[in-house]
Amino acid sequence: MTTTDAHWGTLHEAVSILAGACDYAYERDGAGFSSADAGIGHFIAEVPLAEWILEYVLTSQKLVRKYRRQLTGHPALDLINHKFVPATDTMTDEDIEAVYIGAREVARRGGEIHRARTRIAAGSSVHVDGTTVALSFPYDEELIEESRAIPGRSYDRETKANHYPLTSLSTVIVFADRHGITVDDETRTLATAVDANPRAYADPNVTVDGKAFKIVCPFVDGLAPALRTLNGNKATWDGPSRSHRLSLTCDRGAFAALLGKFDLIADDDVVTLLGLESVEPHVTLDGTALLIAATSGINDAVYNLRGSHRVPTVNGALRIGIHVAPTKLSSLFASAELRLGDGVAEALRAEIDFQSKARTSAVAKVGTAVAVPGLGVDLFAHQHPAVQHIVAHRRVILADEMGLGKTITALAALAATDTFPAVIACKADLVPNWRTEIERTLPGRRIYHAQGTTARDKDTGNAIVIPEDADVVIISFNALGAVTERRTKSRPDQFAWVGKIVDWKPRAFIVDEGHLGKEESAARSRAMAVVGRAVAAVDGVVLDLTGTPLVNRPRELAQQLVLLGHLAADGETATDAHLFGEFGGFLYRYCGPVNTGHGTTFKGHSNTAELHDNLINWGVFIRRDESALKLPSFNMRKVELDPALIDRSALNDYHRAAERMIDTINERTSAKAHAWGVEPTPELTRSVIQSNKAEHLVELNQMRRYLGVAKIPAITAWVAEQIAAGEKVMISAHHIEVVRRYAERFGGLTIRGGQSAASKDSHKHRFQNSPVEQAPAITVSIGAGGVGHTLTASRLGIQAELCWTPGELKQMAKRLHRIGQTRPVDYIVPVVPGTKDEAMWDMLVDKQRVLDAVLDGVDIDSEIDTETEEEDAAVEVAWMMTMRALSHI
Repeated sequence: MTTTDAHWGTLHEAVSILAGACDYAYERDGAGFSSADAGIGHFIAEVPLAEWILEYVLTSQKLVRKYRRQLTGHPALDLINHKFVPATDTMTDEDIEAVYIGAREVARRGGEIHRARTRIAAGSSVHVDGTTVALSFPYDEELIEESRAIPGRSYDRETKANHYPLTSLSTVIVFADRHGITVDDETRTLATAVDANPRAYADPNVTVDGKAFKIVCPFVDGLAPALRTLNGNKATWDGPSRSHRLSLTCDRGAFAALLGKFDLIADDDVVTLLGLESVEPHVTLDGTALLIAATSGINDAVYNLRGSHRVPTVNGALRIGIHVAPTKLSSLFASAELRLGDGVAEALRAEIDFQSKARTSAVAKVGTAVAVPGLGVDLFAHQHPAVQHIVAHRRVILADEMGLGKTITALAALAATDTFPAVIACKADLVPNWRTEIERTLPGRRIYHAQGTTARDKDTGNAIVIPEDADVVIISFNALGAVTERRTKSRPDQFAWVGKIVDWKPRAFIVDEGHLGKEESAARSRAMAVVGRAVAAVDGVVLDLTGTPLVNRPRELAQQLVLLGHLAADGETATDAHLFGEFGGFLYRYCGPVNTGHGTTFKGHSNTAELHDNLINWGVFIRRDESALKLPSFNMRKVELDPALIDRSALNDYHRAAERMIDTINERTSAKAHAWGVEPTPELTRSVIQSNKAEHLVELNQMRRYLGVAKIPAITAWVAEQIAAGEKVMISAHHIEVVRRYAERFGGLTIRGGQSAASKDSHKHRFQNSPVEQAPAITVSIGAGGVGHTLTASRLGIQAELCWTPGELKQMAKRLHRIGQTRPVDYIVPVVPGTKDEAMWDMLVDKQRVLDAVLDGVDIDSEIDTETEEEDAAVEVAWMMTMRALSHI
């Protein structure tokens, strides 16, 4: 969220205060809005800040100026002349006023629509009555006309309700959502099931009536002539019953074929008479999927097994990928005594065996040695089964814990599959590392470094051509994600390098630290996905290397699965190659969907055990912990610092900042509670913090800096004590000032932002190879030093400033505990008692439990809140601090 967005929150709070004092101008009491502004003001105050648009901001700015006397002392008054539209610098006063008038009109129209929706919703309902959907709403000519367009409508004059068949339920829900009519979750769930298998919920239109088959259906081109032929060339239409009638003595085999041709639904009596149940199998193969007949009786059970997939209906049968749940499907078919078509049983057994092997190899720490031609290094025992797994599955998240040698494993897999030429994307400062490892692991392979964000020669300006004889191209994320033309509705982004790379026809793509491509909106993520999907399309090898595939929450896996070709990109339709189906299905199934009333958020977690099992069973995921290396023990522990060793001046600065933030939160909560006529609650406090989370993130980062400075004397004393005992120490910090002070005190070695790659390598080399007297410590900046660096010369680390995410904390600690470490590692996380450090630590512990559930299949408490992006983590920490402060009042 930008600074401008923080200003938006200030204006939102101001108009909310005005709305709380306004009675829609029934009395001229000089409080709140005038009659001209009441409707507009109340509407934009009710719209959540997350859904505000610029027009609401401009309208609010005008309202604050108009009612400034009622807002004395409020920070919104400082925004009266703020330029929310930068272009106003070049506009005339008349044009600027036109902008504000247009904005007010947008807000006015929005209020009208909102009030109309509210009125309609108040007297409306949608409910399912047996096999019928009932829809009612107050009289409105436009709604009546729109409701008539929904298929199958009939109108009950007594109840004044529209009735529809169940097969129209989804269309009715779309209508309801458009007009603000409430639909309960049970009805929505039923609609999803109906869409998955509409035939199972449609009334039979072929029945037995006396001595005739009765066929009731809308006009279908060709049906009447076909029935006439079966009826001895006599018409079958019966006007009084509005149906076709066909003698039971007709050619039943031909009639049975006609049912399938015209997609007619027969009831049980017709099925028995035509002998349909004894002829066709219930389950047949359709490529890599199963078709399960609507007459199987297990439709609901199949739907419950679908996971994140859609289950479409094909010719009246449910279609589900055979990989989705083969063991459960097999048991389901057996218990329902279904007839299986040719090859179904064999295909199920093969898939069950395939998944069993994948589950074993995904976590195997030893295995049969694999001979890799042209490999210049010896593989560790745990790397052999990993290479074999990649050979078998080809598109994989290599999620071994940090320190297990993912780089060598990935390069060995390229050689084992002979998938050259290959592309490797990584952080810019890790390009030299990759070049070194390629030269060592794949000797003789020609390497080309794709540099720059224009893909043009800096001297001549000519377009660069990737050499045809190159074996490996290394490119930084910055270069890969460089955009020459932004995407439009009709055209995707145009990247400087991506087209050249795809045209080069690589057969392998490795993304180092693939979790850095987790945001689908980021240019580098979209660029990765283009290359990854192109390689996947030719059955190439695509590897996502990351020891922390989830930094915060399950949603971060979605874009990585798109990169691998296992999940359809947002807005695209899934094919059989997409093991996880479509983007939206993944979010709704695994990312804790929450309907806010104004949209759905996916910041949580759901069905984590199923997600973990699918990642492993489907061969998408390799995950081994450090026990594969038999590394020495690793211990991370929180330590409370001695208050006597804390810098009192910095700590006082912290306490003043914390008190200001908590006082502001409490004041805003009280104001909102008063405006709404309710008592302050923890939930209301959280919503207030959420509305101002960008502001609180800035405040908390400032407090983190104060604490970082406050801890320097205590941490310095501890580090000096360890060095005196002959131990080297890694110090992790965030703020420039804090990093600088530790570096100056302990020899100057650093890994930090803005430092050249050559300088980082030099400092690392000195730390790793010089005696403790010459290189006693190295100070590593969070973010700059969290990946790609080995600092095993030390067995002691200390986290001088806490991270916002558990992934960052673990990344820092694992610089010490990796291949090459021969001693037990102790990683200290010092906290200052009674400060936000304690809240941050508690948050990190809870978040790590969620990540462990997905990555390692660990059971968790489903109530854990997983909002942990920096701003969302700031909400969590600010709320915890406020609640703890209130508990001591």
